[in-house]
Amino acid sequence: MPRPSTKLTASRLMILADLGRCKKPTTVGSLALETGLSAAYISQCMEIFVRLGLAVRHDNPDDRRVSLLNLTEDGKRLSRSVNRGKNGLVRVSGLTPK
Repeated sequence: MPRPSTKLTASRLMILADLGRCKKPTTVGSLALETGLSAAYISQCMEIFVRLGLAVRHDNPDDRRVSLLNLTEDGKRLSRSVNRGKNGLVRVSGLTPK
């Protein structure tokens, strides 16, 4: 099976931004519920983020079958940048951020 492209698409950047807003390490399933996207797609994105050095996986002490995910310092910087841009677009549009 071919590996997914490591290109940071707009969709992937939005997922990175969502991960950056998490207050503590999170799971693929939790992020999938939060974003409304499939766990398979979120998992694929996390693999890309890990390969690019934007996120890390940690063992979950509560459930060894599920990894915890959080951003590296590079991932946090990029996430903050994406969130600032997203918030600016929301203000310009007159919509309410979620």
